[in-house]
Amino acid sequence: MIAPLFITILIVPALLVMLLCVLVTHAYTQPVPQGQNALGLVPILFALVAASLALVIAALSSVIQGTPSWVAPGWPAPRVLALIMALGIALASIGTLFAWMERWGTWVAPLSLVTGVVGPVLLGSLLLTAAWRDTPLANQTLRHAASIVLTIIASAGYLMCVAAAAKAVARDRDNSERVHATKAREAAERSRKNALSAVKKLEEDYLQMSDDAPLWVFVASLPDETDQASRALTIARAQLVPDFDAQVASTLSDTHPRYRHGTLALILALPHDRLRAPWAAALHSAIQTTTSQIAASPAWLTPDAFSNPAPAEHLRELALAAAALDGGPETDTALRKLRDTIAAVTSNPDATHALGIFDQAWRKSH
Repeated sequence: MIAPLFITILIVPALLVMLLCVLVTHAYTQPVPQGQNALGLVPILFALVAASLALVIAALSSVIQGTPSWVAPGWPAPRVLALIMALGIALASIGTLFAWMERWGTWVAPLSLVTGVVGPVLLGSLLLTAAWRDTPLANQTLRHAASIVLTIIASAGYLMCVAAAAKAVARDRDNSERVHATKAREAAERSRKNALSAVKKLEEDYLQMSDDAPLWVFVASLPDETDQASRALTIARAQLVPDFDAQVASTLSDTHPRYRHGTLALILALPHDRLRAPWAAALHSAIQTTTSQIAASPAWLTPDAFSNPAPAEHLRELALAAAALDGGPETDTALRKLRDTIAAVTSNPDATHALGIFDQAWRKSH
């Protein structure tokens, strides 16, 4: 009594879950969910795997009870055959869901009625009948027909496994070939770029930039650019940014030292007729910002590869830009305050060198 009840407890929920999986996917005719909606397939997949496993366990329990009466008489190794059939039916049901998820073709929908409905229901019905009957089914034709149908569906399940394995191998091979091809292209591109001069590399980089790239993208490299050809190319490209005059003013008054320094280098490289009077106000703001930053942190005077690679040169170009833009008395007052701030720094040995460079440029500009 316990064995039939155990088999029934396994089969009935398993069949309901299998039929529900077919139902919620509209017999595998609805489109496969994409993106976040694809997460809804996870519980369906796990539920179907659990139901298929329950069906196999029920078949195993039936075999343990004795020779499975639902296998056609005269067939070889009925116990082994019964387990092979049950496992194939389970794989066919799971394989159909997998084939639908992988979009193997429109044939999945009609096949699902056989592998997802007929196979599990037929196997479950035979297992329940065998569990609760004391004698085998008398109708030999029915047993033969059922065994043939189950064998065909089980074979389809095993074929799906082979097809899935073959597709997985082919996909891995394609992915591997793509990875190798990508690496080969990247290596060839690196070799080509390494053979270029610095200015040619920079030309290619600039060609890949959008036309509306902001000014700071270009001037940020000027404070530590030593190659004169690259420096000239950067200055030429920087002048092509949209609304150039306004961007010079805004970048010159930026709080980031590297951007201010780069803009100063750009201004000093421009011909005199290219300079604009409104830039003097931005320069005045830059001097005040520099003074405040040094007063707050004397370490500003020590070279920093990221934010301020050449602070002494930065100060020198502030003085030269003041003369180039003719900032007037207010700018001179701001420069004098900047000098006093540098001279007051005693905790940083770089202050003396920076002050000497600044004084030399200031005297030269006057």
